[in-house]
Amino acid sequence: MVFVNSLRIINSDKISEESISNFITRTTTQLDEIKEDVLNIINEVKLTGDKAIIRFSKKYDNVELDKSEIRVSEDEITDAYEKIDKKLLDALRYAKKNLIKFHEAQIRKDWAIEITKGVKAGQVYRPLESVGLYIPGGRAIYPSTVLMAATPAYIAGVKEIILCSPPQ
Repeated sequence: MVFVNSLRIINSDKISEESISNFITRTTTQLDEIKEDVLNIINEVKLTGDKAIIRFSKKYDNVELDKSEIRVSEDEITDAYEKIDKKLLDALRYAKKNLIKFHEAQIRKDWAIEITKGVKAGQVYRPLESVGLYIPGGRAIYPSTVLMAATPAYIAGVKEIILCSPPQ
């Protein structure tokens, strides 16, 4: 992977404060525009559901989806699992085991202290009911990203984990 060629490196010691300010302002403006676009997409999905997903998939991915293609069926999951290379599956299981160990160490415990006689204060930690994970895709497959994103939610006790990925 060569990311350096795609990045513009700016040495702040060699440019004026005005240039730095312009760069920061331009970047902030770009982020504001992106944020507005993302919020519009989220609102459309809230309002029209799968219809919006189909429309945006065509607009941004240039892929025409049918409603039946949006969700992966249990049969498709089983079929994919049966086709996976055993060595890859073993490697993924090993990675999952390590990720579980790491994230279990991050779990916070409920705690309480007595501030004054009869007065207690503390924190109680509870998992979210559901989380959505975006896994980049398209031309490549990222099983490690799935593991790294899903494992913390799994360890935390999230009941519903939804994975979204662009069409391939």
